[in-house]
Amino acid sequence: MNSVAQYQTIHNQLMAEISSGLWLAGEKLPSERELSVRFQTTRITVREALLQLEFSGVIYRLNRRGWFVAAPRLLYNPKNSANFNEYACEQGRLPHTELLSVKLRTASETDVAQLQMAQGARLYVLQRRRSLEGQPVLLERIRVNAGLCPDIDQFNLDRSLTEIMANHYDIRISRSRMHMYPTVLDAEQARLLQVMSGAPAMFISQSRYDQNNRLVEYTQEIWRHDVLEVTLDQQY
Repeated sequence: MNSVAQYQTIHNQLMAEISSGLWLAGEKLPSERELSVRFQTTRITVREALLQLEFSGVIYRLNRRGWFVAAPRLLYNPKNSANFNEYACEQGRLPHTELLSVKLRTASETDVAQLQMAQGARLYVLQRRRSLEGQPVLLERIRVNAGLCPDIDQFNLDRSLTEIMANHYDIRISRSRMHMYPTVLDAEQARLLQVMSGAPAMFISQSRYDQNNRLVEYTQEIWRHDVLEVTLDQQY
């Protein structure tokens, strides 16, 4: 049997086993060495099959820990105003948010353009990591206009920023503008998400406006590629 046919056979067999429930979400697969013995082939051929399953979002790889079965993708509707915790819980998932850092600084030229701020204005820069069932799936870099949300760093920023803004600053998000496109993880992003550098990912940016049409927040999200499924109902 040639290597191409063999890699496809391994791919199909593992896919069938995962689909049948033999391997459950979050469960670790046998090592590449064990799979090469089982299928009587090389580790290179086994890895080709595993990489194709990873590309399809069926499995994922953790640094120095091996290959694991991916959970069902999280369904995300851009028109839904629910926050990460809300729509994750609605789908029976266990979300967690971790604040990595928060800094107050003067707006750069990029900040001035993206947040429509005045030169010399101040803003907060937050870095957060979000997880499902304890597995990191998303990195956030959030810039908040400090003039509209002074001392926001005094609050528990593991919570929903939308709720903090509404409850303490009378700011209600009324609309947002979103961009999304595929990308790859750099070394630091991969380290924080516990996957391999260069792995595929989804980039999403959002500009969020309040009830007075003021641009309050600009968010950049980096999702693991196997986690998110964007769904959108459209009527004609």
